[in-house]
Amino acid sequence: LIVIGLDLVFGRRSPIIGGLIGLAAVALVIAVVISAPNLGLTGTSELRTERFTEPIGEATLATVNLELSQYPTTVEVLAGSDQLIDAELTFTGDIAFEARGDREKVIDLRHVSRGFDFDWLNMLDESSARWDIGLSPEIPLDVTIDVGSGSARLDLDGLQLTALEIDGGSGSTELSVSAGKTAYPVDIRSGSGSFR
Repeated sequence: LIVIGLDLVFGRRSPIIGGLIGLAAVALVIAVVISAPNLGLTGTSELRTERFTEPIGEATLATVNLELSQYPTTVEVLAGSDQLIDAELTFTGDIAFEARGDREKVIDLRHVSRGFDFDWLNMLDESSARWDIGLSPEIPLDVTIDVGSGSARLDLDGLQLTALEIDGGSGSTELSVSAGKTAYPVDIRSGSGSFR
């Protein structure tokens, strides 16, 4: 914005001054990129895999909020497990995972961005990065999923859903869900990606 302002004020008066302002802006960008590690602006380019779990415990119902990221994701039913959620995520950056409550649990899972991100400089191959998330069919669940920019396969057949909200993103989404024993509200908003 400062460069644009300077160009509007001074650059329009003289093509030479406008050219100098442009060169100074390019030099500034190059200087910031080169000195990014010394300024603490390094990216989080390390690709790693972590597992996030929460047992059902004494819970009789739960609210699950998933904010997916740019990685291909599968959400499906956990079979023969005492876990409420079992998520194996391969990613860069950070994950915010929070589980609270005893009888009525609330689970929040999302990808956290770190402000300045210079990962594009590292040309990291993230083709092996993916998210696999399992949810328990043992207790009733109120599920909200924000799809994000990655593709998502949401196989929710067999879950005891009390409410379902899907916010589609730019990635393709494939949803499979069955009617429950009792009626429950469903809110689906598709994004720019295909939705089936």
